[in-house]
This record gives sequence, C-alpha cells and structure tokens, in this order.
Amino acid sequence: MKLFTIKIAIMKRIIPVICAVIISSAASTQTVHKTSMKEGVMKKNGKMWFIQILPDSMILDNGTVVYINGSLKSTDNKHYNLAEGDKIDFEGAIQAYDQKIDDERGMIVMNNHIMWVWSVLDKPLLLSNGKYAMPDGTIKLTTGKFVKLKNDSFVDKDGNAAAITW
Repeated sequence: MKLFTIKIAIMKRIIPVICAVIISSAASTQTVHKTSMKEGVMKKNGKMWFIQILPDSMILDNGTVVYINGSLKSTDNKHYNLAEGDKIDFEGAIQAYDQKIDDERGMIVMNNHIMWVWSVLDKPLLLSNGKYAMPDGTIKLTTGKFVKLKNDSFVDKDGNAAAITW
C-alpha cells in the first residue's frame, strides 16, 4: 500500500510537468510570419510607391480575384496560388520574383506569406505623424519644409525613415 501511495505522489508531480512540456513545445512550433516589407512609401526607379498589405480581396482589370492568402480565382473559375516572391500585375499577369514591378501602375507581391500592394503614388499621402509623402519623391514635413528622398529610400506609414530589406 505504501508503494502505491508513493507511485500516486510521483504521478501527481510528473503529470503537470509533462503537460507543461507539451504545451510549451506546441506553442514554440507555432510560426509567426515576420516580414521584411513594411507599409509606407518608397522611392524606387525615380518613382514614389505606396506599399501596403492587401486589406481585402481585390478584383483585377481582367476579372481575376486576388485574395489576402495569395490565392487567385480567374474569370473561368480556375484557382491558383501565388508562390513566395511571385507578383501579379493589375491586368492579371503573374510574374516570377525576379521580374521588375510594373512601373506604370504597380503590382501585388507575395512576401513572407503576406500579400503586398505596390501602387504608384499619384497624389499626396498624409502619414500618421502629419508629414506628407509627395508623388515627386519628397516628404513635406510638418514645418512646411520638403526633404527630397534618394532612390531606394523608404518612409514607413508613421512618417519615419526606416531600413527595409528585400
């Protein structure tokens, strides 16, 4: 009887430890998708681009529907999935990651399992700190002064210069 009591006492201590190990290992296997892209504006190839996460599904010029998870539905109801780095232009043409962005309108890009919309900035954009990103590649400060961005410069949606890795 004493041996049975000792086994129960040991089991009462071991079971919570085993449960804690299982729960912590399950939590550590969950992946958090971090992205090197950020929302904001960027001067690239002499143009200003507005970069944002695709907020909702989008219908392209040819009727293709792009969903936030990277899946596509064509007008003939065929389904496709964009691979990491793939791009689709606003006319519905899919391009591999190494092809350049459509300089006239922009593209939708799959980066770290997130759909990003790159669109040409064609009017001033108010950033959250009161600065304006201008289509000519300048940032209008709250003081009224302008700062000209260099090529490949990036300003996040809060109006702060930020490092960005591609």
